[in-house]
Amino acid sequence: RASAAPRRLSVDQWRASFPVIFGSDSKGRPITWNLDGNKPALEGSIAASLGEPDYIVNTDEALEPSLLYVKFADDAARSLCTQVLDADDVRTDPNTRVLLRFASKEDSVASNAAAIDANLRYLKLRFHGIYVPKEDTAATEPLRNLFAAAALASTAPEPIQKTRDAWKVVCVALVTAPEFHVY
Repeated sequence: RASAAPRRLSVDQWRASFPVIFGSDSKGRPITWNLDGNKPALEGSIAASLGEPDYIVNTDEALEPSLLYVKFADDAARSLCTQVLDADDVRTDPNTRVLLRFASKEDSVASNAAAIDANLRYLKLRFHGIYVPKEDTAATEPLRNLFAAAALASTAPEPIQKTRDAWKVVCVALVTAPEFHVY
């Protein structure tokens, strides 16, 4: 018996997973992909473009990967990652933060590599459901290199902003990775 072919997330799965993965904003509202601040992106034409049936003309959900799906995944990632970083910025207790659970805003690969690695392992588990043991540095090396390169490439004047830019790049990479969208 052949196994089922890989599938991409549906619009309903996006709606359900975003608040679970990204938590809530600083006002306690679930973080989800919004347009222009408050309008839910996964309603109307974007949901239809992502294959959600309207049950008037179309009753089948399109779950094939497409360039439009990838484009919207990137748009969603940028929005969600900005929101989660904004929420983490105001949380003083690391246990309540979503993205920066094991690293501080000031940490860099040079200043605290252990914290960066611990945070990257945590993010692989949170975003992809992949447990990475502490001794498996090869599994997080690409993300660590991405973090370091993004911090170096950031044009922000302050080191804390450079680190924030780097975490956003890592977050977007995790959200746009196939491990996030394919099951």
